[in-house]
Amino acid sequence: MCGRYTLSEMPEWSELHIRIPDELLLRPRYNAAPGAHQLVVTRDPGGQLTLGELRWGARAGQRVVQNARRESLGAPVWREHAGSRCVVPADGYVEWQKTPRGKQPLWLRDASEPGRTLWMAGLVLPDGFVIITTPPSGDVAAVHDRMPALLGADVVDAWLSAPWSAARAFLVPAPEGLLAARLLGARINSSLHDDARCLEAPEPAAQLQLFRDAAR
Repeated sequence: MCGRYTLSEMPEWSELHIRIPDELLLRPRYNAAPGAHQLVVTRDPGGQLTLGELRWGARAGQRVVQNARRESLGAPVWREHAGSRCVVPADGYVEWQKTPRGKQPLWLRDASEPGRTLWMAGLVLPDGFVIITTPPSGDVAAVHDRMPALLGADVVDAWLSAPWSAARAFLVPAPEGLLAARLLGARINSSLHDDARCLEAPEPAAQLQLFRDAAR
C-alpha cells in the first residue's frame, strides 16, 4: 500500500527529457496525500514525456481508490486503462508500523542516496491516477505487505510506451537493500500538514521510548 509519499527535492527533469509546461507551478510535496493534485509524468500525443498534475485517487467500480494491486491488473476495471500510464516522482514514501504505543510513521527512501528520485508506476483514469503496488521487498516486509512498484530511471520511458504485456514485467518488488526507513514525528499523520516539519524525526523522548518498546 502507498498512502502518503514525499517529493521534498525536485528531480533533474532534463535527464529524462521531461517537458515542463510554463504554467505548471513546481513546489515540494512534504506530505502528498490522496484526494489532492500531485505531479505525474505522462507521454503526450506527440510522444514527449510531459510533467503535469492529476488528482491522486480514482473511481474503480463503486469505490474510489488510490492504489491498484499488480496482481489485479487483469480485471476489466484496470485493463481498459492499460494504455494510459503515468510515472509518479517521489523521494520517499510513508508507512505506519504498529508499535505498543500506536502506529509509528516511517519514511522509506533510497538507502544509498537519500533524496534520490523514486519513480512509482501508475495508471491514469478519467478522474485521476492510481499508484500500482507489488508484494514487499525484504526491506519493507516487516512494515507492510505491499509497496509501490518502483521503476529504475532507465525504464521510465519503456513503462510509458511499451506494449502492456511487456510493461507489466517491470512491476516487481524493489531490489533488496534499495530502501531504508527513518522514523518520523507525528506531524505527518495529518494530511492538513504539508511542510518541511513533516519530515522531522520524533522528539528525543518519544524516540527513546520507541527503541525501548522495540527491545522488549
